[in-house]
Amino acid sequence: MFRLHGGDPAAAKLAPDGVLVATDVQTASLSARDGAASRFVSRPLQAGDPTTFTLPDPIGPVAFVVVCNELTATWSTLPAHDLLDLTLIATSSDLARFWVHDLELSERYLATTGATSATIETADLPGFRVDWQIDTTGEHRRVLSAVRTGASESASSTVAEAQGATRVTTHQLPAQLERLRQ
Repeated sequence: MFRLHGGDPAAAKLAPDGVLVATDVQTASLSARDGAASRFVSRPLQAGDPTTFTLPDPIGPVAFVVVCNELTATWSTLPAHDLLDLTLIATSSDLARFWVHDLELSERYLATTGATSATIETADLPGFRVDWQIDTTGEHRRVLSAVRTGASESASSTVAEAQGATRVTTHQLPAQLERLRQ
């Protein structure tokens, strides 16, 4: 993936057809950030396609709470989504180890239960080793994303919060994890 433009969306240009091969796909993405909240939309784009994008609505106010090393996220409203993803991320101080705890809830589950919170619970899971546990008193990152993936467009609304001087951002996730998040 090459990022060719990072400025005013109106000034972005497509690669000319003459430099593309038949299997090339150009993708246009637009993101917006407001403090801890971000919104993102992406879709394939060819010459002549509509160039307007509609960002998803933001997630309503989010509160992250940790009790006994378990992370709970509570929200008031969610934009249109297929799944809601709650992620807890940490690294060792030497960056040699990387931990990710991830909980995905489908739109159908949330609609059926009416849930307005989700909790990552790992303390009493049979077979879950102590060294897999994220120490939530140390540096870590908390992320709640409402993700919508269609045949031709992907969108997400995210709220992320760093605790401590964390070195891990969602933009630095290993390629394997980033593919899972898409």
